[in-house]
Amino acid sequence: MRTSAVICEFNPIHLGHKYILSKARESAGDDGCVIAVMSGNFCERCTPAVYDKYTRAHSAVLCGADIVLELPFPWCSSGVEDFALGGVYIAASLGADTLTFGSESGNAEMIKKCADIKSSEEFIKALRELESRERQTGSAVLYSRAMAEFGIDSALGANDKLGTEYMICGRKYGIGGYNVIRRDMSCKSAGEIRGLMFGGYDGAMHNIPDEARAVFENARFCGEERYNDILFGYARLMRETCSPELTYAKNTAENSSSAEEFIKNLPQKKLTLARMRRELLFSLMGVERMNKKSPPSFTVLLAANERGREYFRGIKKKLSMSVVTKPADIPESCGEEYRLNQDADKLYTLCAGERADLFMLKKPIIL
Repeated sequence: MRTSAVICEFNPIHLGHKYILSKARESAGDDGCVIAVMSGNFCERCTPAVYDKYTRAHSAVLCGADIVLELPFPWCSSGVEDFALGGVYIAASLGADTLTFGSESGNAEMIKKCADIKSSEEFIKALRELESRERQTGSAVLYSRAMAEFGIDSALGANDKLGTEYMICGRKYGIGGYNVIRRDMSCKSAGEIRGLMFGGYDGAMHNIPDEARAVFENARFCGEERYNDILFGYARLMRETCSPELTYAKNTAENSSSAEEFIKNLPQKKLTLARMRRELLFSLMGVERMNKKSPPSFTVLLAANERGREYFRGIKKKLSMSVVTKPADIPESCGEEYRLNQDADKLYTLCAGERADLFMLKKPIIL
C-alpha cells in the first residue's frame, strides 16, 4: 500500500489543509493510505491549540486523512529543525514513502537545493560567521543572507524553510518522495482564522471545511488568556534563571502589571514572541535539550478510519517505535518521555478549564 504523510498542526484545520490532504490522497492513490502526523495539545508557536488533539484529529479524518498520530511534546513546540525531526521520524516509522507539504513557493527543486545547501559544512560556517558579526540581527534575516551567499536569492517563507527541514530529515530516515504543494493564497491561514476566533468567531467558520464545522461547534474552545497568566506568573516567581532569555523574561514580568502587558513586552529585537514563549514553556515543563534532539520513542494513535485501521494492523508488528492506543498505559521503553507528554496534556487542561485527567481517559476516534 502506498502511503503519503502530512506533518501538520491543523490549528484549526481549514480549506487549504483539506486541499493538501487531497493532494496527499492523489500521491498515495485511491488504494493508498494518508497519514497525518499532527501536533499534540501544544503547537510550534508554543501556545495551546484552539481545540484539543482528539478534536483536531477527528476533523482531519473527516477531511481526508486515514490515520492521525500525535507529534508529542516537546517536538510539537520546538523550532523548525526539531519539529521536522520528530514529525518525519514518526512518518518514516509508520512506513510513509512520500511527504506531502505546502509551501509559499511550491518550488520543489528550490527547496531541494536549500536542503543540499543547509546540510553542507560551508553553509554552517557561513551562518556562524554572520551570527558572530551581527549579534543583534534576527536569526531569520541571517538565515536568508547565508542562503543568498549560495545562490538562493528568493525570499523563503516559513513553510519553505520547514519543507527544507522535511527533506533533510526525510533523507536521513529513508523517505524518498516529496509532494510540494503551493499554498493557495485565497485561503485564510490558520493564524488569520485564530485571530477571528479570538475576536469572537465572526467569519471564522466560513474558512473551515463543512465536514469539520460540526466537530468544532461541539468542542471546547481554548483561548490563550489562562496560558498567558500561567507564563506571566511563572516568569515573575522564578528564583533562578539559567539563560539570558529567562532573565529577560523574569525582569519583564516584574515590570509588568498584567499578563497582557507582559506578553506585549516579551519579544526582543532578535528573539520572537514564539522563541521567548518556548524558553518559558520548556523551563516550566522541565524540558532538557536531549528531550528534543533525539527522535521520539513513541506516538499516540488519535484517530483513524477503516482504511487507516487496516493499514495499522498490517504494519503493527514491524514498528520500531511504540504506538500508544490507551493513554493511561505508559510504555516501559519511554516512561519519562511519555510522562512529559502527559504533563503537557495536564497543562492544556489547565488552560482549557478541564479536569487534569481528561486525556488519560481518551480513546482513539474511530470512524
